[in-house]
Amino acid sequence: MRASGSDIHHRRTEVVAFIRRSRYRSLCVNELIHECVDRGGTDGLVTAIEVLAQIDPKVVLSVAWDFFRRDIGRWRQLAKGSHTRYVVRDEVWHILLRSICQSADPKDALALLLVALAGGPDGIREGCAEAAGDLVAREPKVMRVVTTCLRELLDSPPSGSQPLSPTSRDAIRDVLADMGE
Repeated sequence: MRASGSDIHHRRTEVVAFIRRSRYRSLCVNELIHECVDRGGTDGLVTAIEVLAQIDPKVVLSVAWDFFRRDIGRWRQLAKGSHTRYVVRDEVWHILLRSICQSADPKDALALLLVALAGGPDGIREGCAEAAGDLVAREPKVMRVVTTCLRELLDSPPSGSQPLSPTSRDAIRDVLADMGE
């Protein structure tokens, strides 16, 4: 997926076209995410977000909900106070949430975003905040719901979830400030 200069746009366009034509789009989406996270370098997350935002949002949503079903056990363990540390899954969530909030039906994007904000580990909340900003920029009519949820999360994280880290708090405050809140 690495390219330089003018090749980057062309390469991304080829990848989007390939995934759109594939009979195995969910597998392609998963492979793209893992390639971009594992070997994408500093631009890997951005590349995955930009490509997936151009894929059928229903496919990306399906991948996200499947990933949620596999990851919910980790979320529960972290909520119980298990050791918090960086994990690759947090970057996968970052990619999925941001690309979905840039392209999916706002109701579908909001549903996934609220689940991640309310129950997800702190490691994905920075991505949630950025995804919330993406969603509001694309669909301003969801601003009230999003800002209310972000403010409530700042004031008191849901019971049974991890407390917010300073990094997550800053990301949420930055997004709220960008929204003029």
